[in-house]
Amino acid sequence: MANKIFLQDAGMSYLLALQNLRESVSPGWSAFFEQATFFSGMQQILLILACIYWAVDKRLGQQLLMGWNSGRLALGFFKIWACIYRPWILDPRIEPAPKIKAGATGYSFPSGHSMSAAAAFGGIAMQKETRKRFAIFLVFVAIVVAFSRNFLSVHTPQDVVVGLALGFAGAWFGIWLFNKIEQNNGFLDVIVAAVATVLALLVAWFAYAKQYPVDYDEAGKILVEGQKMATDTYKAVGWIIGFFISFVIERRFVKFTTAGTMIERLERLVFCLFFYYCTIKTISKIFSIF
Repeated sequence: MANKIFLQDAGMSYLLALQNLRESVSPGWSAFFEQATFFSGMQQILLILACIYWAVDKRLGQQLLMGWNSGRLALGFFKIWACIYRPWILDPRIEPAPKIKAGATGYSFPSGHSMSAAAAFGGIAMQKETRKRFAIFLVFVAIVVAFSRNFLSVHTPQDVVVGLALGFAGAWFGIWLFNKIEQNNGFLDVIVAAVATVLALLVAWFAYAKQYPVDYDEAGKILVEGQKMATDTYKAVGWIIGFFISFVIERRFVKFTTAGTMIERLERLVFCLFFYYCTIKTISKIFSIF
């Protein structure tokens, strides 16, 4: 208990120091880190990985998506298992950047942006074909993203360290698992998809059945509603089930390839981006009303 209090106090002191720095330096620094946060959001990272899959290198895209989804499910589990509040709830002295606070959903621990950046950029860095200097740069980018979450006061240092660890571990696991499936001519892909689906459903059940902590502010209002915080976890469950089932279907029946001329790749990318945009802007909103 004493160690937990010490880590929390040390984390808050660190965030307060960064907050004082943020308020004293040029606004350009906040703008820079806000952009780092924006481009490392889960939808943005997922779209980057999808573009790699559609038009650059299908095999690489599958590895990255497998690693990202694995890390995302682990992240969703740990968020609802730990149930750690955001820094400004733990310490009222913390004042996050207003633009970023609005998008900070779910519990605080671990950091989703840090996980996503580490899984995506770390997965590319781990490729044998990636040059060493570029790999170091990609890891540096992931660390900058993690630091941006501290600089903007929406995550503690513990949040981003564990988020990075989950992301890098997920990236490694995705590469390893994909290679195992690729080397197997049997039903390993079906087995993996079935196991992933069961695990995801178990996490969803845990999120639904868990007794979340209930704390009140001075006015008697609930600080955080647990089931609302579990929304990100439910999204992760849907993503991982959708990915692994579609992975098996594509691998066994569709078998598309990114090979082709630059024009053909561009045509495919434009079509997929258009379909993605329509899905996000229309279909998802239709289903959200039920």
